[in-house]
Amino acid sequence: MATNLQKMLADLRVSHTPKSLPKRRLKVLNTYLDTTLKEIQDAHQQGASGTHIVQALTQRMDTLIGALYEEGVAAKGHSPSRYTVLAQGGYGRGALNPRSDIDLLFLFEKKVEEGDLVTRMILHTLWDLRFEVGYSTRTLSECVIAAQEDTDSLTSMLEARHLVGNKNLAQELENVLAKRFFGRKARGFINSKVQERTRRHSRAGFSVQLLEPNIKESPGGLRDTHSVGWFLKARRGLKAPEGLLDDHILTKRNYKLYVDALNFLLRTRNALHFHTQKPIDVLEHDLQPIVSKSLGYTDSDGELGVEHFMRDYYLHARHIKHMSDLICERLKGQSSANRAVGLLTKRELDDGSILYPTHIGL
Repeated sequence: MATNLQKMLADLRVSHTPKSLPKRRLKVLNTYLDTTLKEIQDAHQQGASGTHIVQALTQRMDTLIGALYEEGVAAKGHSPSRYTVLAQGGYGRGALNPRSDIDLLFLFEKKVEEGDLVTRMILHTLWDLRFEVGYSTRTLSECVIAAQEDTDSLTSMLEARHLVGNKNLAQELENVLAKRFFGRKARGFINSKVQERTRRHSRAGFSVQLLEPNIKESPGGLRDTHSVGWFLKARRGLKAPEGLLDDHILTKRNYKLYVDALNFLLRTRNALHFHTQKPIDVLEHDLQPIVSKSLGYTDSDGELGVEHFMRDYYLHARHIKHMSDLICERLKGQSSANRAVGLLTKRELDDGSILYPTHIGL
């Protein structure tokens, strides 16, 4: 079904000359982006969850790329038969923050040239609209080679999500990666990502209580939730966070704690991006009072709003770190995700803390 944006662009091609079309087209696209961003930011300010906002931003971008794809198809005269566009990274996860990069994979069965016009239409327009775009253009066989040679490329393709074009080709990529690299063959990938995670944590001294934490990269940050998603998808074909509950990896209460913590981090990152208008992830000291106030924290007797905010941050980050620690440790030597994360279903204490065999998670 054509979106309103697709229809507006199609009408422009009919009503404008080749000379006047580019300027008018760019104005229409910028108006769409500005209007939808304001609606999303208003929802954020009214208390919408972090997950709701990143999903809305993802849908906004999906609509834009869908419209640009249809423009390219119209210019070409027919749809490229064995060509598809996939979202990767945070965009592939469906979790765009306000200033996130846009990561795309332009996938072809055999000949890259087949969709060249459509690819250029999408990329050049995104650049004109001042998006930061990371992209790769590959055939199926080139994807396999890249996955063999580079763990980061394999990670990106693990999260790939079909946007437009031939959906069967996107499914073929998922199938070939699953057969060659994941499931029972996922141990090498998982060990590599565990080592990467350990190095990242070591740079912060393995502590969540940093004076200026990085919402994405610090221990207990969003990157730890990404790691959980990679491990679950690679080993069991599960999507996080839903798979944590659907496959009985977490109790309902632990699942709620995890989702609440994830929402808190996403909402904080959204606030930081909206305020700075930059892809900043470090909660610098000067920004903490501004972000906390924008999230509704106020001063009370004996405690500043910013102190309450940072205390909440540390609690949520500690919970995510503890859980992802256990998943990583167990998955290194196990072949079943159920066994790997069985510790996470241990009993909970009356105060809401979680009793693990080795420590109490607050």
